[in-house]
Amino acid sequence: KILMGKRRIVEGSGARGGRPTLMPVDERERALVALEETSLEEDLADLVMSGGMAEDVKSALEYRIGVKKALRSLGYGLLTSPP
Repeated sequence: KILMGKRRIVEGSGARGGRPTLMPVDERERALVALEETSLEEDLADLVMSGGMAEDVKSALEYRIGVKKALRSLGYGLLTSPP
């Protein structure tokens, strides 16, 4: 549910009663559009060539790849390889 943008982990004052809050639809759509800017294959290629990449950027790329793989395995459908 979290990976599909139906739920969101919120820490601190944003959490209500210590529980995650719903992700607003517009924010979910922006996140999915941002994920589609590159294909999973392009992200994997970037990771292979990540020799001089800063560790935080590399970690963000690994996270992005993980989210895309999870969405693909759930059959989300938006994340397909370009023709």
